[in-house]
Amino acid sequence: INEKREQFRPIATRGSIMYFNMVDMTNVVNPITAQPSGWMYNCSLIQFQEQFDISIRNSEKCQPTSKRVDKIIHFLTYQVYRYMNRGLFERDKMMFKLIVTMKIMVVAGQLTS
Repeated sequence: INEKREQFRPIATRGSIMYFNMVDMTNVVNPITAQPSGWMYNCSLIQFQEQFDISIRNSEKCQPTSKRVDKIIHFLTYQVYRYMNRGLFERDKMMFKLIVTMKIMVVAGQLTS
């Protein structure tokens, strides 16, 4: 059981990255008025769990486990991106992409924080 659980840990890692990026969007400040506008981007854990469940259900089923894990990770990343992108102001969409990309690279060790 422990061995199988460890095979799926990368999904949990990516899920954590995506959830906390969703939550971090509440720190956004309107560049024109310098007023916080991030309150409009509040998300709950339940909202993220819905996207996570959709990713598990709808990602391509395949063997071996490592390939399945990769498919879920890619689907989850794109699913959360699409979900968030729908509700973001145009001016904040690029920032969300940048935050997600940089955090993924930091966790992968490709970029130092």
